[in-house]
Amino acid sequence: MNRHPLLLLLLAACARSATPPGSVVPQGSAGAPTAATAAERQRRCAELADSTSRVAIRLLPRANNANPGRLEAYPRDLRDGGTARATYRIRPDGSGEALSLVITGSNDADFRRALERGIEQMRARPAMREGCPVWSQGEYMIKAKVVGRVRG
Repeated sequence: MNRHPLLLLLLAACARSATPPGSVVPQGSAGAPTAATAAERQRRCAELADSTSRVAIRLLPRANNANPGRLEAYPRDLRDGGTARATYRIRPDGSGEALSLVITGSNDADFRRALERGIEQMRARPAMREGCPVWSQGEYMIKAKVVGRVRG
């Protein structure tokens, strides 16, 4: 009588459900999230992004690939060596915020303007918190080292 034991085993396994009878699973066809869960995630991500929007730059998590690219000007005041460091904020959409730019180690106005343009044009991968993009910290550093001097 018991010709197909494998079939019976499969039917028994399928009869057990991970969800109790009568429970509602908030998913559409093929396990895709419904509009309600997508809206909830979007609301949660907006709250997380807003909660980090007022945090000081130095306390923000670091963004990935937050390099403003090749600049038109480099600090002239580093000719004798030194380090210039720029920090700025990265929005949750990955764009840079030049208004938040803080430069230490250089007072060169041309360098500042070049950095501002680069930051506004760049795209970075913002830091993630609980699966949501949040305000992040971008950093750009230039180290100049004098290797030798020409005697005149």
